[in-house]
Amino acid sequence: MSSGQVDPDSQIRHSASRGVPGPTGFGTPLVRVAAVGGVICLLALSVGLTVALLGLRQVRSELRELKAALVTASRNAGRPPGPPPLAAPKEAVSINSARTKGNAAANVALIEFSDFQCPFCARFSQETRPELERLYVETGKVIWAFRHLPLDAIHPEASTAAVAAECAGEQGKFWQMHELLFTNPRSLSATAIAGYASRVGLAESEFERCLSGDMKSKVASDQAEAQRLQIHATPAFLMGLVGADGRVVVSDVLSGAQPASEFKRTLDRLLLRAQ
Repeated sequence: MSSGQVDPDSQIRHSASRGVPGPTGFGTPLVRVAAVGGVICLLALSVGLTVALLGLRQVRSELRELKAALVTASRNAGRPPGPPPLAAPKEAVSINSARTKGNAAANVALIEFSDFQCPFCARFSQETRPELERLYVETGKVIWAFRHLPLDAIHPEASTAAVAAECAGEQGKFWQMHELLFTNPRSLSATAIAGYASRVGLAESEFERCLSGDMKSKVASDQAEAQRLQIHATPAFLMGLVGADGRVVVSDVLSGAQPASEFKRTLDRLLLRAQ
């Protein structure tokens, strides 16, 4: 090599000795290895962080599911299994002891089991019953029978309200008291009931004697009948044709605060059958 030419290897060695990058831009082989290793570490760290992030999201999702399951279990803790679906009784049902409204000679009957402290019963009474009474009871097509099913375990004032309604009935004011009780399901104290009795025009002394008398047994009899019919929730409705003996051959049942359309469908079908 002539004296005017530059030896590339010599240049690389000279640059490396001074710590200056050579023509490749990566310095010595050791420096190149370190640089590549750093890139690999960064890539590994990035991949690791991505995997960790995905894992964290999965853990969070599983924790949310676990929390939801725990909340549901907590809400259901100690609760007995729900009642079975309401079925039509196989035997005819008497309405002789029930409070009735409408045409006693009607061929179709609707039997209601209800609780004066039950919010769903109150909603039905205020929103749905008036329309059904106008269409079917006031026209003489259907007789409406009311029976008591106070759910004492969750509605501690329901039985007292039921007795009060029956005592009002002894003075011919059952339905008027029924209306006030369902209008005020959260106000069923003894003081409140005394006020309702005054509003419907009951004789106070007679009403008070009835409250402390044996009317509780009538309410208990309705509760026993509901138990026999496997009715465990309110409101519950039995509908069917009235037999020659005055008993109701139940063919259809509804439970809960159903819309008027559900009752209309059933009652219209029964009325056609009764013709």
